[in-house]
Amino acid sequence: MNSAIVNSPFLAEVQAAFRGLLERGALTIKWSTYDKEAFGNAEVVLGGHSLLVRLVRDRGDVFADARPAGASDDWRPLERVLCAVGAESIHAEGLLSLVEAARLINEHLDALNIGLSSEEIAKTRRILEKLDEEATKRAEQRWERPG
Repeated sequence: MNSAIVNSPFLAEVQAAFRGLLERGALTIKWSTYDKEAFGNAEVVLGGHSLLVRLVRDRGDVFADARPAGASDDWRPLERVLCAVGAESIHAEGLLSLVEAARLINEHLDALNIGLSSEEIAKTRRILEKLDEEATKRAEQRWERPG
């Protein structure tokens, strides 16, 4: 795991969007990367009590993923993880603004910390597996072509 924090315009944007969560210590910056030569692609990983949040800028688009802290679980879309821990009224997975990602995490931080805790992670993983299957089916249906 990379523990370096590389300053970048994206890191500054993340710090601004997540200011409240960072200032109160609910999240900390764990590491960041930046590749000026590759369209300014960047990654910032924030850590909380039971979770890691990865914010990725890829060719200008921003994606947010989450996983349990201290585990090597695959990153999953933030929206999917939020659904797995019982958050309601979560919109479809996809691009998020940093402000929207910060709002969702702030609003559901307790549910994330509980659902990704060592006491609840087995249950959350079972739910995530079902949500993964549903997402795969949706993707397959989108790409099906009539014979």
